[in-house]
Amino acid sequence: MMPGLLLLLLVGSIVLCAFLYGRILSHERRNEAILHAVSSPVVVIDRNGYWVKTLNAKRFLSRGVTGNRPESFNIEDYFVNEEDKQARRRMIARCIDEECSDSITVLMRDAEGEYRQVRLDISSNYGDCALEMPYDVTHIMREQMHAEILNSGRAKQMSLILKSVRAMPWVIGPKEDCEILGNDRSGLPLSLQVPEKDQLHLQDNDFAAIDAEYRALVREEVRKVFAGEKEIGDIEFKGRITRFQVDSVWFRATCTPLRRDAEGKVVSVVGCTEIIEERKRAEFAMLEAKRRAEESDLMKSVFLSNMSHEVRTPLNAILGFSKLISSAESPEEVAEFEQIIDTNGELLLNIINDVLDLSKIEAGKFKIEKSPIEINNVCDVAVSSVMPKVGRNVKLSFERSMPDLKIMADSKRIMQVMMQLVGNAIKYTRQGSVKVYCQPEGENMLKISVVDTGEGISEEHLPYVFNRFYRANSTEPGTGLGLPIAKTIVEQWGGTIGVESTLGSGSTFWFTVPIEPC
Repeated sequence: MMPGLLLLLLVGSIVLCAFLYGRILSHERRNEAILHAVSSPVVVIDRNGYWVKTLNAKRFLSRGVTGNRPESFNIEDYFVNEEDKQARRRMIARCIDEECSDSITVLMRDAEGEYRQVRLDISSNYGDCALEMPYDVTHIMREQMHAEILNSGRAKQMSLILKSVRAMPWVIGPKEDCEILGNDRSGLPLSLQVPEKDQLHLQDNDFAAIDAEYRALVREEVRKVFAGEKEIGDIEFKGRITRFQVDSVWFRATCTPLRRDAEGKVVSVVGCTEIIEERKRAEFAMLEAKRRAEESDLMKSVFLSNMSHEVRTPLNAILGFSKLISSAESPEEVAEFEQIIDTNGELLLNIINDVLDLSKIEAGKFKIEKSPIEINNVCDVAVSSVMPKVGRNVKLSFERSMPDLKIMADSKRIMQVMMQLVGNAIKYTRQGSVKVYCQPEGENMLKISVVDTGEGISEEHLPYVFNRFYRANSTEPGTGLGLPIAKTIVEQWGGTIGVESTLGSGSTFWFTVPIEPC
Protein backbone atom coordinates (compact mmCIF):
# COMPACT_ATOMS: atom_id res chain seq x y z
CA MET A 1 0.00 0.00 0.00
CA MET A 2 2.77 2.39 0.93
CA PRO A 3 4.81 1.97 -2.28
CA GLY A 4 1.67 2.67 -4.36
CA LEU A 5 0.94 5.84 -2.40
CA LEU A 6 4.51 7.03 -2.72
CA LEU A 7 4.38 6.37 -6.44
CA LEU A 8 1.14 8.34 -6.70
CA LEU A 9 2.65 11.25 -4.77
CA LEU A 10 5.76 11.19 -6.95
CA VAL A 11 3.72 11.28 -10.15
CA GLY A 12 1.59 14.09 -8.76
CA SER A 13 4.64 16.10 -7.83
CA ILE A 14 6.09 15.62 -11.30
CA VAL A 15 2.82 16.78 -12.90
CA LEU A 16 2.59 19.80 -10.56
CA CYS A 17 6.19 20.80 -11.24
CA ALA A 18 5.60 20.46 -14.93
CA PHE A 19 2.48 22.61 -14.63
CA LEU A 20 4.27 25.27 -12.58
CA TYR A 21 7.23 25.25 -14.91
CA GLY A 22 4.86 25.73 -17.82
CA ARG A 23 3.23 28.68 -16.02
CA ILE A 24 6.64 30.17 -15.29
CA LEU A 25 7.68 29.77 -18.88
CA SER A 26 4.38 31.27 -19.94
CA HIS A 27 4.94 34.35 -17.66
CA GLU A 28 8.51 34.68 -18.86
CA ARG A 29 7.39 34.52 -22.47
CA ARG A 30 4.68 37.09 -21.71
CA ASN A 31 7.13 39.37 -19.91
CA GLU A 32 9.62 38.91 -22.71
CA ALA A 33 6.95 39.77 -25.24
CA ILE A 34 6.07 42.86 -23.23
CA LEU A 35 9.72 43.89 -23.00
CA HIS A 36 10.21 43.42 -26.74
CA ALA A 37 7.05 45.41 -27.41
CA VAL A 38 8.50 48.41 -25.59
CA SER A 39 9.87 50.87 -28.14
CA SER A 40 12.94 51.70 -26.05
CA PRO A 41 15.60 49.47 -24.48
CA VAL A 42 15.06 48.20 -20.95
CA VAL A 43 18.46 47.80 -19.29
CA VAL A 44 19.82 46.87 -15.91
CA ILE A 45 22.39 49.32 -14.55
CA ASP A 46 24.59 49.28 -11.50
CA ARG A 47 24.77 51.96 -8.82
CA ASN A 48 27.31 53.94 -10.87
CA GLY A 49 25.08 53.97 -13.94
CA TYR A 50 27.01 51.39 -15.99
CA TRP A 51 25.22 48.82 -18.16
CA VAL A 52 24.86 45.31 -16.66
CA LYS A 53 22.57 43.70 -19.19
CA THR A 54 19.73 44.44 -21.62
CA LEU A 55 16.35 42.84 -21.03
CA ASN A 56 15.22 43.32 -24.64
CA ALA A 57 16.96 43.56 -27.99
CA LYS A 58 16.44 47.28 -28.53
CA ARG A 59 19.41 49.47 -29.33
CA PHE A 60 19.62 53.09 -28.40
CA LEU A 61 21.57 56.08 -29.67
CA SER A 62 24.50 54.19 -31.14
CA ARG A 63 24.77 51.05 -33.25
CA GLY A 64 26.36 48.19 -31.38
CA VAL A 65 25.81 49.74 -27.95
CA THR A 66 24.26 46.57 -26.53
CA GLY A 67 27.33 44.65 -27.55
CA ASN A 68 29.63 46.74 -25.34
CA ARG A 69 30.92 45.30 -22.12
CA PRO A 70 29.11 46.45 -18.91
CA GLU A 71 32.16 48.14 -17.48
CA SER A 72 32.74 50.11 -20.70
CA PHE A 73 29.28 51.57 -21.42
CA ASN A 74 27.51 54.34 -19.54
CA ILE A 75 24.76 56.36 -21.16
CA GLU A 76 26.17 59.44 -19.43
CA ASP A 77 28.93 59.45 -22.06
CA TYR A 78 26.33 60.95 -24.40
CA PHE A 79 25.14 63.63 -21.95
CA VAL A 80 25.82 67.25 -22.89
CA ASN A 81 25.60 68.78 -19.40
CA GLU A 82 27.58 67.74 -16.35
CA GLU A 83 24.59 68.70 -14.14
CA ASP A 84 22.48 66.00 -15.83
CA LYS A 85 25.11 63.37 -15.00
CA GLN A 86 25.11 64.27 -11.32
CA ALA A 87 21.30 64.33 -11.20
CA ARG A 88 21.09 60.83 -12.80
CA ARG A 89 23.54 59.29 -10.34
CA ARG A 90 21.69 60.75 -7.36
CA MET A 91 18.41 59.41 -8.75
CA ILE A 92 19.84 55.87 -9.31
CA ALA A 93 21.13 55.73 -5.74
CA ARG A 94 17.82 56.95 -4.31
CA CYS A 95 15.72 54.49 -6.38
CA ILE A 96 17.92 51.55 -5.27
CA ASP A 97 18.05 52.56 -1.60
CA GLU A 98 14.39 53.49 -1.27
CA GLU A 99 13.04 50.93 -3.79
CA CYS A 100 11.15 53.62 -5.70
CA SER A 101 10.84 55.03 -9.22
CA ASP A 102 11.60 58.42 -10.75
CA SER A 103 12.40 60.07 -14.08
CA ILE A 104 14.57 62.82 -15.50
CA THR A 105 14.80 64.52 -18.90
CA VAL A 106 18.33 65.18 -20.17
CA LEU A 107 19.99 66.68 -23.22
CA MET A 108 22.08 64.15 -25.17
CA ARG A 109 24.12 64.03 -28.34
CA ASP A 110 23.89 60.75 -30.26
CA ALA A 111 26.62 58.97 -32.23
CA GLU A 112 25.71 60.98 -35.33
CA GLY A 113 26.14 64.27 -33.50
CA GLU A 114 22.45 65.17 -33.31
CA TYR A 115 21.10 66.69 -30.10
CA ARG A 116 18.21 64.80 -28.49
CA GLN A 117 15.90 65.32 -25.52
CA VAL A 118 15.70 61.97 -23.66
CA ARG A 119 13.58 60.97 -20.70
CA LEU A 120 15.12 58.36 -18.40
CA ASP A 121 12.69 56.29 -16.30
CA ILE A 122 14.57 54.63 -13.44
CA SER A 123 13.15 52.14 -10.94
CA SER A 124 14.41 49.65 -8.35
CA ASN A 125 15.45 46.18 -9.60
CA TYR A 126 16.10 44.69 -6.15
CA GLY A 127 19.60 44.14 -4.94
CA ASP A 128 22.13 46.78 -5.89
CA CYS A 129 20.92 47.42 -9.44
CA ALA A 130 18.18 49.41 -11.12
CA LEU A 131 16.10 49.31 -14.31
CA GLU A 132 16.51 52.19 -16.76
CA MET A 133 14.25 52.88 -19.72
CA PRO A 134 15.27 55.77 -22.01
CA TYR A 135 12.63 57.43 -24.22
CA ASP A 136 13.43 59.80 -27.05
CA VAL A 137 11.06 62.72 -26.44
CA THR A 138 12.77 65.17 -28.81
CA HIS A 139 9.73 65.57 -31.07
CA ILE A 140 7.45 66.10 -28.05
CA MET A 141 9.79 68.73 -26.56
CA ARG A 142 10.11 70.46 -29.92
CA GLU A 143 6.34 70.69 -30.23
CA GLN A 144 6.09 72.06 -26.70
CA MET A 145 8.88 74.56 -27.33
CA HIS A 146 7.23 75.64 -30.58
CA ALA A 147 3.95 76.18 -28.72
CA GLU A 148 5.75 78.06 -25.95
CA ILE A 149 7.52 80.26 -28.50
CA LEU A 150 4.23 81.03 -30.18
CA ASN A 151 2.57 81.73 -26.85
CA SER A 152 5.49 83.80 -25.60
CA GLY A 153 5.43 85.75 -28.85
CA ARG A 154 1.75 86.51 -28.40
CA ALA A 155 2.32 87.27 -24.72
CA LYS A 156 5.21 89.57 -25.58
CA GLN A 157 3.12 91.31 -28.23
CA MET A 158 0.26 91.75 -25.75
CA SER A 159 2.70 92.94 -23.09
CA LEU A 160 4.08 95.58 -25.45
CA ILE A 161 0.56 96.70 -26.29
CA LEU A 162 -0.34 96.96 -22.61
CA LYS A 163 2.88 98.82 -21.86
CA SER A 164 2.20 101.32 -24.60
CA VAL A 165 -1.10 102.25 -22.96
CA ARG A 166 0.12 101.66 -19.38
CA ALA A 167 -2.75 99.24 -18.89
CA MET A 168 -3.50 96.62 -16.23
CA PRO A 169 -5.84 93.80 -17.40
CA TRP A 170 -8.08 91.89 -14.97
CA VAL A 171 -11.00 89.47 -14.76
CA ILE A 172 -13.67 89.78 -12.10
CA GLY A 173 -16.40 87.41 -11.01
CA PRO A 174 -19.89 88.13 -9.65
CA LYS A 175 -18.58 88.13 -6.05
CA GLU A 176 -15.92 90.71 -6.84
CA ASP A 177 -13.23 88.01 -6.82
CA CYS A 178 -10.66 89.69 -9.02
CA GLU A 179 -7.74 88.09 -10.89
CA ILE A 180 -4.98 90.33 -12.16
CA LEU A 181 -3.92 89.05 -15.59
CA GLY A 182 -0.66 90.94 -15.83
CA ASN A 183 1.81 92.05 -13.19
CA ASP A 184 4.23 93.84 -15.49
CA ARG A 185 4.56 97.40 -14.15
CA SER A 186 7.50 98.44 -16.36
CA GLY A 187 5.24 100.70 -18.41
CA LEU A 188 4.18 102.65 -15.32
CA PRO A 189 5.96 105.61 -13.68
CA LEU A 190 9.05 104.57 -11.70
CA SER A 191 7.40 105.48 -8.38
CA LEU A 192 4.73 102.81 -9.02
CA GLN A 193 7.09 99.97 -10.05
CA VAL A 194 7.17 98.16 -6.73
CA PRO A 195 7.32 94.45 -5.72
CA GLU A 196 4.14 92.37 -5.74
CA LYS A 197 3.87 92.43 -1.93
CA ASP A 198 3.66 96.24 -1.97
CA GLN A 199 0.93 96.43 -4.63
CA LEU A 200 -2.78 96.90 -4.02
CA HIS A 201 -5.36 94.95 -6.02
CA LEU A 202 -9.12 94.64 -6.31
CA GLN A 203 -9.49 91.68 -3.97
CA ASP A 204 -10.99 90.25 -0.77
CA ASN A 205 -14.47 91.50 -1.69
CA ASP A 206 -13.23 95.06 -1.27
CA PHE A 207 -11.96 97.37 -3.98
CA ALA A 208 -8.96 98.18 -1.79
CA ALA A 209 -7.06 100.04 -4.49
CA ILE A 210 -9.92 102.48 -5.13
CA ASP A 211 -10.53 105.56 -3.00
CA ALA A 212 -13.57 105.08 -0.78
CA GLU A 213 -15.53 107.90 -2.40
CA TYR A 214 -15.35 106.17 -5.82
CA ARG A 215 -15.90 102.51 -4.85
CA ALA A 216 -19.69 102.63 -5.04
CA LEU A 217 -19.50 104.24 -8.51
CA VAL A 218 -17.11 101.56 -9.81
CA ARG A 219 -19.20 98.74 -8.31
CA GLU A 220 -22.33 100.15 -9.93
CA GLU A 221 -20.63 100.32 -13.34
CA VAL A 222 -19.46 96.68 -13.04
CA ARG A 223 -22.92 95.62 -11.83
CA LYS A 224 -24.52 97.11 -14.95
CA VAL A 225 -22.22 95.00 -17.15
CA PHE A 226 -23.05 91.83 -15.18
CA ALA A 227 -26.76 92.65 -15.38
CA GLY A 228 -26.61 93.19 -19.14
CA GLU A 229 -27.61 96.83 -18.83
CA LYS A 230 -24.38 97.89 -20.55
CA GLU A 231 -22.19 96.04 -23.04
CA ILE A 232 -19.15 98.15 -22.21
CA GLY A 233 -18.55 99.75 -18.82
CA ASP A 234 -16.42 102.89 -18.71
CA ILE A 235 -15.64 104.91 -15.60
CA GLU A 236 -12.95 107.25 -14.24
CA PHE A 237 -11.92 107.14 -10.58
CA LYS A 238 -9.10 107.87 -8.17
CA GLY A 239 -7.08 105.24 -6.35
CA ARG A 240 -3.66 103.85 -5.52
CA ILE A 241 -1.42 101.08 -6.84
CA THR A 242 1.03 100.70 -3.95
CA ARG A 243 0.37 100.29 -0.24
CA PHE A 244 2.71 103.16 0.65
CA GLN A 245 1.45 105.56 -2.00
CA VAL A 246 0.46 108.87 -0.37
CA ASP A 247 -1.37 110.62 -3.19
CA SER A 248 -4.06 108.89 -5.23
CA VAL A 249 -3.92 109.02 -9.01
CA TRP A 250 -6.63 109.05 -11.66
CA PHE A 251 -7.58 105.81 -13.45
CA ARG A 252 -9.89 104.89 -16.27
CA ALA A 253 -11.38 101.38 -16.33
CA THR A 254 -13.26 99.79 -19.21
CA CYS A 255 -14.85 96.32 -19.01
CA THR A 256 -17.05 93.98 -21.02
CA PRO A 257 -18.61 90.50 -20.51
CA LEU A 258 -16.13 87.60 -20.76
CA ARG A 259 -18.18 84.42 -20.09
CA ARG A 260 -21.88 83.67 -19.98
CA ASP A 261 -23.73 80.65 -18.60
CA ALA A 262 -26.17 78.44 -20.52
CA GLU A 263 -28.92 80.96 -19.94
CA GLY A 264 -26.86 83.85 -21.31
CA LYS A 265 -26.21 85.41 -17.92
CA VAL A 266 -22.82 87.10 -17.53
CA VAL A 267 -20.64 85.16 -15.06
CA SER A 268 -17.35 87.00 -15.50
CA VAL A 269 -16.18 90.35 -16.79
CA VAL A 270 -12.82 91.23 -18.33
CA GLY A 271 -11.49 94.73 -18.00
CA CYS A 272 -8.47 96.96 -18.40
CA THR A 273 -7.37 99.81 -16.15
CA GLU A 274 -5.02 102.56 -17.24
CA ILE A 275 -3.51 105.54 -15.44
CA ILE A 276 -4.80 108.84 -16.81
CA GLU A 277 -3.20 111.13 -14.25
CA GLU A 278 -1.37 113.23 -16.85
CA ARG A 279 -4.47 113.62 -18.99
CA LYS A 280 -6.60 114.59 -15.98
CA ARG A 281 -3.99 117.12 -14.87
CA ALA A 282 -3.96 118.63 -18.34
CA GLU A 283 -7.76 118.63 -18.32
CA PHE A 284 -7.92 120.34 -14.93
CA ALA A 285 -5.22 122.80 -15.98
CA MET A 286 -7.21 123.63 -19.08
CA LEU A 287 -10.39 124.14 -17.07
CA GLU A 288 -8.50 126.28 -14.56
CA ALA A 289 -6.93 128.31 -17.36
CA LYS A 290 -10.36 128.79 -18.91
CA ARG A 291 -11.81 129.84 -15.55
CA ARG A 292 -8.97 132.27 -14.93
CA ALA A 293 -9.25 133.67 -18.45
CA GLU A 294 -12.97 134.22 -18.01
CA GLU A 295 -12.38 135.70 -14.57
CA SER A 296 -9.59 137.91 -15.88
CA ASP A 297 -11.77 139.05 -18.77
CA LEU A 298 -14.57 139.88 -16.34
CA MET A 299 -12.18 141.64 -13.96
CA LYS A 300 -10.67 143.68 -16.77
CA SER A 301 -14.12 144.73 -17.88
CA VAL A 302 -14.88 145.76 -14.32
CA PHE A 303 -11.48 147.45 -14.11
CA LEU A 304 -12.07 149.50 -17.26
CA SER A 305 -15.50 150.48 -15.98
CA ASN A 306 -14.08 151.43 -12.59
CA MET A 307 -11.06 153.13 -14.14
CA SER A 308 -13.21 155.42 -16.23
CA HIS A 309 -15.05 156.37 -13.05
CA GLU A 310 -11.93 156.62 -10.89
CA VAL A 311 -10.09 158.80 -13.38
CA ARG A 312 -13.10 160.95 -14.17
CA THR A 313 -13.88 161.73 -10.52
CA PRO A 314 -10.54 163.36 -9.51
CA LEU A 315 -10.11 164.89 -12.96
CA ASN A 316 -13.53 166.59 -12.76
CA ALA A 317 -12.67 167.85 -9.30
CA ILE A 318 -9.33 169.27 -10.51
CA LEU A 319 -10.88 170.94 -13.54
CA GLY A 320 -13.91 172.25 -11.64
CA PHE A 321 -12.07 173.76 -8.69
CA SER A 322 -9.33 175.13 -10.98
CA LYS A 323 -12.02 177.24 -12.62
CA LEU A 324 -13.59 178.23 -9.30
CA ILE A 325 -10.32 179.29 -7.67
CA SER A 326 -10.19 182.53 -9.66
CA SER A 327 -13.60 183.54 -8.33
CA ALA A 328 -12.94 182.66 -4.70
CA GLU A 329 -14.16 185.31 -2.30
CA SER A 330 -11.56 184.84 0.46
CA PRO A 331 -8.07 183.46 1.03
CA GLU A 332 -9.58 180.66 3.13
CA GLU A 333 -11.75 179.62 0.20
CA VAL A 334 -8.72 179.70 -2.13
CA ALA A 335 -6.80 177.46 0.31
CA GLU A 336 -9.73 175.05 0.48
CA PHE A 337 -9.97 174.82 -3.31
CA GLU A 338 -6.19 174.30 -3.56
CA GLN A 339 -6.38 171.48 -1.01
CA ILE A 340 -9.15 169.78 -2.99
CA ILE A 341 -7.16 170.12 -6.22
CA ASP A 342 -4.04 168.77 -4.52
CA THR A 343 -5.84 165.77 -3.00
CA ASN A 344 -7.49 164.80 -6.26
CA GLY A 345 -4.26 165.34 -8.18
CA GLU A 346 -2.50 162.94 -5.80
CA LEU A 347 -5.34 160.41 -6.20
CA LEU A 348 -5.08 160.63 -9.98
CA LEU A 349 -1.30 160.20 -9.77
CA ASN A 350 -1.70 157.06 -7.63
CA ILE A 351 -4.10 155.60 -10.19
CA ILE A 352 -1.65 156.28 -13.01
CA ASN A 353 1.25 154.84 -10.97
CA ASP A 354 -0.73 151.64 -10.30
CA VAL A 355 -1.45 151.20 -14.00
CA LEU A 356 2.20 151.85 -14.90
CA ASP A 357 3.43 149.37 -12.27
CA LEU A 358 0.98 146.78 -13.56
CA SER A 359 2.21 147.24 -17.12
CA LYS A 360 5.84 146.87 -15.98
CA ILE A 361 4.99 143.66 -14.12
CA GLU A 362 3.24 142.15 -17.12
CA ALA A 363 6.12 143.19 -19.41
CA GLY A 364 8.69 141.63 -17.05
CA LYS A 365 10.48 144.95 -16.53
CA PHE A 366 9.74 145.31 -12.84
CA LYS A 367 13.04 145.24 -10.89
CA ILE A 368 14.22 145.33 -7.29
CA GLU A 369 17.24 147.58 -6.70
CA LYS A 370 18.94 146.89 -3.37
CA SER A 371 21.10 149.23 -1.31
CA PRO A 372 22.11 149.53 2.39
CA ILE A 373 19.14 150.75 4.47
CA GLU A 374 18.20 151.01 8.14
CA ILE A 375 14.84 149.28 8.35
CA ASN A 376 13.44 151.24 11.32
CA ASN A 377 14.08 154.54 9.54
CA VAL A 378 12.35 153.28 6.37
CA CYS A 379 9.27 152.30 8.40
CA ASP A 380 9.28 155.64 10.21
CA VAL A 381 9.46 157.62 6.96
CA ALA A 382 6.70 155.56 5.36
CA VAL A 383 4.36 156.13 8.31
CA SER A 384 5.18 159.85 8.42
CA SER A 385 4.39 160.17 4.69
CA VAL A 386 0.87 158.86 5.23
CA MET A 387 0.23 160.82 8.43
CA PRO A 388 -1.53 163.80 6.70
CA LYS A 389 -4.27 161.44 5.45
CA VAL A 390 -5.20 160.19 8.93
CA GLY A 391 -8.65 161.18 10.19
CA ARG A 392 -9.31 162.89 13.51
CA ASN A 393 -10.57 159.76 15.26
CA VAL A 394 -7.69 157.53 14.17
CA LYS A 395 -4.23 157.31 15.70
CA LEU A 396 -1.40 156.19 13.39
CA SER A 397 1.94 155.10 14.90
CA PHE A 398 5.08 153.10 14.25
CA GLU A 399 5.82 150.92 17.28
CA ARG A 400 9.62 150.62 17.34
CA SER A 401 10.14 147.21 18.96
CA MET A 402 13.67 146.19 17.86
CA PRO A 403 17.09 147.81 17.71
CA ASP A 404 18.34 149.51 14.56
CA LEU A 405 19.32 147.04 11.84
CA LYS A 406 21.03 147.67 8.53
CA ILE A 407 20.21 145.35 5.65
CA MET A 408 20.45 145.22 1.86
CA ALA A 409 17.00 145.98 0.44
CA ASP A 410 15.00 148.26 -1.87
CA SER A 411 13.79 151.05 0.43
CA LYS A 412 11.61 152.57 -2.30
CA ARG A 413 9.67 149.36 -2.83
CA ILE A 414 9.38 148.65 0.91
CA MET A 415 7.89 152.10 1.38
CA GLN A 416 5.55 151.53 -1.57
CA VAL A 417 4.20 148.33 -0.01
CA MET A 418 3.93 149.88 3.47
CA MET A 419 2.14 152.97 2.19
CA GLN A 420 -0.31 150.77 0.30
CA LEU A 421 -1.11 148.68 3.41
CA VAL A 422 -1.22 151.68 5.77
CA GLY A 423 -3.28 153.68 3.27
CA ASN A 424 -5.86 150.86 3.07
CA ALA A 425 -5.93 150.59 6.87
CA ILE A 426 -6.61 154.33 7.22
CA LYS A 427 -9.27 154.20 4.51
CA TYR A 428 -11.27 151.47 6.26
CA THR A 429 -10.70 152.59 9.89
CA ARG A 430 -13.24 155.21 11.00
CA GLN A 431 -11.97 155.33 14.56
CA GLY A 432 -9.41 153.60 16.69
CA SER A 433 -5.81 153.02 15.68
CA VAL A 434 -3.46 151.88 12.97
CA LYS A 435 -0.15 150.51 14.26
CA VAL A 436 2.94 149.41 12.37
CA TYR A 437 5.36 146.83 13.81
CA CYS A 438 8.73 145.51 12.58
CA GLN A 439 10.14 142.39 14.23
CA PRO A 440 12.37 139.39 13.43
CA GLU A 441 10.72 136.38 11.76
CA GLY A 442 12.90 133.32 12.17
CA GLU A 443 16.65 133.59 11.58
CA ASN A 444 16.75 135.36 8.23
CA MET A 445 13.53 137.35 7.83
CA LEU A 446 11.92 140.55 9.10
CA LYS A 447 8.16 140.78 9.43
CA ILE A 448 6.43 144.16 9.01
CA SER A 449 2.81 144.19 10.18
CA VAL A 450 0.05 146.80 9.83
CA VAL A 451 -2.65 146.30 12.49
CA ASP A 452 -5.89 148.31 12.42
CA THR A 453 -9.17 148.42 14.31
CA GLY A 454 -11.23 149.06 11.20
CA GLU A 455 -14.25 147.32 9.74
CA GLY A 456 -12.37 144.12 8.83
CA ILE A 457 -12.89 141.75 5.91
CA SER A 458 -15.46 138.95 5.74
CA GLU A 459 -14.27 135.36 5.45
CA GLU A 460 -15.69 134.95 1.94
CA HIS A 461 -13.57 137.83 0.61
CA LEU A 462 -10.27 136.96 2.34
CA PRO A 463 -8.99 134.42 -0.27
CA TYR A 464 -9.32 136.98 -3.07
CA VAL A 465 -7.98 140.25 -1.63
CA PHE A 466 -4.66 139.87 -3.48
CA ASN A 467 -6.31 139.08 -6.84
CA ARG A 468 -6.08 141.70 -9.57
CA PHE A 469 -9.07 144.00 -9.97
CA TYR A 470 -10.79 142.42 -6.95
CA ARG A 471 -12.45 144.85 -4.53
CA ALA A 472 -14.13 143.64 -1.36
CA ASN A 473 -15.77 147.05 -0.83
CA SER A 474 -16.95 148.60 -4.08
CA THR A 475 -18.26 151.71 -2.37
CA GLU A 476 -14.75 153.02 -1.67
CA PRO A 477 -12.64 154.51 -4.48
CA GLY A 478 -9.91 152.27 -5.91
CA THR A 479 -8.84 150.16 -8.87
CA GLY A 480 -8.29 146.81 -7.18
CA LEU A 481 -4.60 146.88 -8.16
CA GLY A 482 -2.87 148.10 -4.99
CA LEU A 483 -2.72 144.81 -3.07
CA PRO A 484 -1.87 142.62 -6.12
CA ILE A 485 1.00 144.98 -6.97
CA ALA A 486 2.18 144.88 -3.34
CA LYS A 487 2.11 141.08 -3.44
CA THR A 488 4.17 141.00 -6.64
CA ILE A 489 6.77 143.40 -5.18
CA VAL A 490 7.15 141.32 -2.00
CA GLU A 491 7.51 138.08 -3.96
CA GLN A 492 10.10 139.73 -6.23
CA TRP A 493 12.53 140.08 -3.31
CA GLY A 494 11.73 136.57 -1.98
CA GLY A 495 9.26 137.46 0.76
CA THR A 496 5.66 136.55 1.50
CA ILE A 497 2.55 138.59 2.20
CA GLY A 498 -0.67 137.73 3.99
CA VAL A 499 -3.68 138.90 5.95
CA GLU A 500 -5.72 137.90 9.01
CA SER A 501 -9.05 139.59 9.52
CA THR A 502 -12.42 139.28 11.21
CA LEU A 503 -15.39 141.28 10.00
CA GLY A 504 -16.06 144.11 12.45
CA SER A 505 -12.86 143.55 14.45
CA GLY A 506 -10.09 144.94 12.24
CA SER A 507 -7.35 143.46 10.06
CA THR A 508 -3.65 142.64 10.14
CA PHE A 509 -1.74 142.82 6.89
CA TRP A 510 1.89 141.68 6.97
CA PHE A 511 4.84 141.01 4.69
CA THR A 512 8.38 139.71 5.13
CA VAL A 513 11.76 141.08 4.02
CA PRO A 514 14.93 138.92 3.80
CA ILE A 515 17.76 139.93 6.13
CA GLU A 516 20.77 140.44 3.87
CA PRO A 517 23.72 141.92 5.81
CA CYS A 518 25.38 144.94 4.27
